[in-house]
Amino acid sequence: MERVRFAVDDPLPSLAMSGSWLCSGVRKGAHRMRTGAPHLTRPVPAHPLGPPQQP
Repeated sequence: MERVRFAVDDPLPSLAMSGSWLCSGVRKGAHRMRTGAPHLTRPVPAHPLGPPQQP
């Protein structure tokens, strides 16, 4: 991946990269909204602290 840094005398590369990132984020968000994809990438455990203890 190429890194782009902002330069006062040549702002076009950083503006192009920012626009690319923005479009990518909007596209991914729209895809998730259309497909109903979950927001989490891993499953949430049923009991985050472990199974319930018996008295």
